[in-house]
Amino acid sequence: MGDINEVDWVAPALRATPTQKYYLLQYMEARPHLAQKEFGTAAGRKDGRKEWETLSETLNNLPGASIKTCDQWIKYWDDQRTAVRGRAARVRNHLAATGGGRPLDLLTDYDRRVLALDGGWLRVAGFTSDVDPLEVGVITMTSELNDM
Repeated sequence: MGDINEVDWVAPALRATPTQKYYLLQYMEARPHLAQKEFGTAAGRKDGRKEWETLSETLNNLPGASIKTCDQWIKYWDDQRTAVRGRAARVRNHLAATGGGRPLDLLTDYDRRVLALDGGWLRVAGFTSDVDPLEVGVITMTSELNDM
């Protein structure tokens, strides 16, 4: 331990570049256990930390990269997951509301891929009987009349 006036300070990281963002997503899609922090054992967590350190080094070495520490990259991924879940919840709530209306176009392809890695709509809805609003087809008046 050092002097009480010493502070462990890390400079705030710059925003991740689109290249870094998509590289991270592709890496996580290839390793869902890392994306969801499912390690199971202490040895698994240690291996997970090593994977994150290797990934952080790779992300920091991409052309024009924003430099972040391993912990900052972990936080960045967690923040991405949280933001996507929030946007997905807004879409779900909008579709469940009275009057419904046209679905909100809040989820990008990137968001959908992150959401799929994070457990999909089950994670947003909190229970399994919920139907994925993105998989529900639009019912047309013609098909409703044919069913009568």
